Amino acid sequence: MLWILSPDVAKIDFSQDKTSCDALDNILSAVFSGYHILHIASADIKRLKKQSHNFSNKSKAVITKMSGQGYQKLPHIKYKAIISKLCKTPVKKTNIEWEIPLDSFSNHAAANRTIILAEDYIDAALYDIAANHYMIKNKLKGFSVSSRPEAGGGSRTKAVLEIIISRGEETCICVTDSDKYSPSSSVSATARDCSNAASKSRWPVAHVATISRELENILPRKFVNEIIGPQQQTEWQSIESLAEKSSPLFPYIDIKKGTYMHWVFKLPKASSCRTFWDNELNNGTVKSALNLDCLDNQACDLRDPDKCNCVISQGMGTKVAEKVLDYLKN
Repeated sequence: MLWILSPDVAKIDFSQDKTSCDALDNILSAVFSGYHILHIASADIKRLKKQSHNFSNKSKAVITKMSGQGYQKLPHIKYKAIISKLCKTPVKKTNIEWEIPLDSFSNHAAANRTIILAEDYIDAALYDIAANHYMIKNKLKGFSVSSRPEAGGGSRTKAVLEIIISRGEETCICVTDSDKYSPSSSVSATARDCSNAASKSRWPVAHVATISRELENILPRKFVNEIIGPQQQTEWQSIESLAEKSSPLFPYIDIKKGTYMHWVFKLPKASSCRTFWDNELNNGTVKSALNLDCLDNQACDLRDPDKCNCVISQGMGTKVAEKVLDYLKN
């Protein structure tokens, strides 16, 4: 996260204000460890340098480095927090910007690395790797990605997020699957609940839901291709073909269990999801693999729909994300 030091902080006499001194020392030490990025105006750095004898060696090193950089251009980072001595309680200014009291950081935990909270640990760890990948791909220099992946436990993710919010210490970005079945459908109850909890937090906490159905739908396919065993080549080729020839459907298929026509027929008629799937299946390249009578009748011909053999996409099992994580770690 980007921390911006308000000018009023540099005007404090840190030799007389131990709480403020400890708070700023914790902030600077966190920056030294690479947990967050700090922006301070040039004039304020000069003021802090004159008082640097009040701080730890780590903090002195940060002040010395920043004072030698001259003019600091504000980094382009989405989430930011203004740290001010005049602020008495945390304030949510917008969905991406907060104002935090300096004294909040007298508790060392408040300067900890940002939590990435996802529905399970594997998802959180993959998002941490994705952040590093983004940084390398875009040649972003001068800082590193530093986060702490944590698991929310599926539908309990909202409860875990609320505990983090109630502590008022660690910053947190919560990422959940949207579980969307089409571009215009609503997100899942878990995503909605987490979004509502984050929107009410005055402490820096944000929520993001995947644009696609689940994490598996946004994993780079070249990574998945590396972890596919010989026994799953057929299933994976069917998914690859769908992604290439019928790309509008790919973000919304069930990569774990597979996607079958009987599932489509269970979607409420005339709903945005049903309309999306009906249109894509009637116009798409997967039509040849489906029972045309079923399509015409808008119902499965089988007495037991769970035995439906109109396969839109094959299932890859529940271990795809876990195997990709292991691959990327190695």
